[in-house]
Amino acid sequence: MKVNSRHPLANLLPCLAAGLILGAAPATTVSAQDGNDETGAPSENPFAEVAQHLDRGGDLYLYLTLDQWLRQLSDTVTEFRPLLRAMTAGDQGNRVQAEQGLQLLTRLIQRSGLEEITAIGLSGKQMRSGLFRTRSVLYHRPGAGQGLLWNAFGREPHPLSLLELAPSSTAMAFGFDLQPAALWSTVVEEMERSDSEAYREWPGMVAGGFESETHIPLKDLLEGFGREHAVLFTLDPEHPVQLPVPEGGITIPRPGLIVLFQVTNSALTDLLTQVAEEADATTVERLGVTLHVIPVPALAPFPIRLTFARDGDLLILGLSDDLVEEVIKLRRGEGRGLTGEPKFRALARNLPLEGNAFSYIGQEFGETLAGIQKQALQAGIRQGEMEAGVQSLLGRLIEWNRAPRAFAVSSMTPIGWTGQSHGDEHPSSVVLKPLLVAPAAIGAGMLLPALAKAKSKAQDINCVNNLKQIGLAARIWAIDHNDKLPGDFKTMRNELGSTRMLVCPADPQRQGTVPDWDTLDNDAVSYEIANPIPEETDVQAVYARCKIHGHFVRVDGSVQQARH
Repeated sequence: MKVNSRHPLANLLPCLAAGLILGAAPATTVSAQDGNDETGAPSENPFAEVAQHLDRGGDLYLYLTLDQWLRQLSDTVTEFRPLLRAMTAGDQGNRVQAEQGLQLLTRLIQRSGLEEITAIGLSGKQMRSGLFRTRSVLYHRPGAGQGLLWNAFGREPHPLSLLELAPSSTAMAFGFDLQPAALWSTVVEEMERSDSEAYREWPGMVAGGFESETHIPLKDLLEGFGREHAVLFTLDPEHPVQLPVPEGGITIPRPGLIVLFQVTNSALTDLLTQVAEEADATTVERLGVTLHVIPVPALAPFPIRLTFARDGDLLILGLSDDLVEEVIKLRRGEGRGLTGEPKFRALARNLPLEGNAFSYIGQEFGETLAGIQKQALQAGIRQGEMEAGVQSLLGRLIEWNRAPRAFAVSSMTPIGWTGQSHGDEHPSSVVLKPLLVAPAAIGAGMLLPALAKAKSKAQDINCVNNLKQIGLAARIWAIDHNDKLPGDFKTMRNELGSTRMLVCPADPQRQGTVPDWDTLDNDAVSYEIANPIPEETDVQAVYARCKIHGHFVRVDGSVQQARH
């Protein structure tokens, strides 16, 4: 029997792919025509329950029932068993593990809560000039909501305490509830129920390997995560930095990153302390808190000092000690953070500051990103990296895909997930823009390689023509000099006429430059003459070659292209 040496999780991949494909296929146990379930009893449409959380009379209204798509999804996934058998025909070991992986995937889908999604709703309405409200609902029926989707990411709304710690320079922020221990325990429980010994042993191998490397039990680490976590991106206009964009630079506010974890034990802090000690970090005391600072080699045009600190039940990681200190000050009630800024207050007006997740995008984020993209695009067209039409297309994509100002809050409620957001972009644009931008971006992505290939082919042709001119000029010079070939390019300047043909169009160091005959040297050209110089009678000998492509011209004037 053939031994299966692959990792057991590798066999889950085709099963997972099958599950994802089935997300677009309606289950056969529900009739879309008569609205009955498999028992023949009329199914109750939850439109009224969803609609009461939406705005009517606005510019956008969407309602969709998903019973026919997701109910009994796990059972439908098992219908891929014949396909798996065909894919693993002749390999008994892989076939058995693939079927065991399919069983595991089926149980994980059942535990995920996906099958409990009954309907979704979305509405958009203009509140005042330049401000739109969007509401959304991910609904499950009363008594449902037992899966991870409804429990691992928050069970009831609470004050968004980490939002209060966002510095005033925050340009983008994401906060969310998460219980990694619940996710991990679910996976472990289902793998330990598997018929496969490899699946049953895998959680223990992972946990054992982690503990042997860190001396910290994996269970302690996962259980040490509290309820709330957040990621904050900052742009500090008081400390601008210059990015090394081609043909100059672009000045932007200094970017920063802060990651916040609520913790219930010291496991994560201990793990980071080990990393800091191995990196020879320094420690400083700020506001009664110990900061561990790890200098990072220059990876960006601004200094990075990776810093973390534990302040009570909050673990703070930042790209600089200044950012970490600013978070600590805000926690002490010192200074004004993002929530005190007029730009935020205007967006958050009449929105709940309680929930289980939030997101914020400021205008400065979109402006900074668009500025970088436009500068790079302009540099590309100046350097001849793309055609004007492609530049125009990409320019429009940049404009379409600008990041609007927006603030959103999502909450877990007795009927499922509900969300509200305020922003300056029309709700229909939020929905339709991905449908327009994504295909255009994909088309541009498919077009650019073709253009690059065409450009490379054109450069090859021009390089070959340059070599032909060099070979011809050398033979003409040799006629007047006792059939001796010239030993350098400057010697045959009269026969060449211009130095332009001495620069290969694919030479990145000499693009856009034309050497001067009076100061010409070997470093200023893309081609080189053979050393020693061949005899004029040795017609098959190589006389000159391109340093970039490797193409060469023989003494007889014929050119040979190198294989790529």
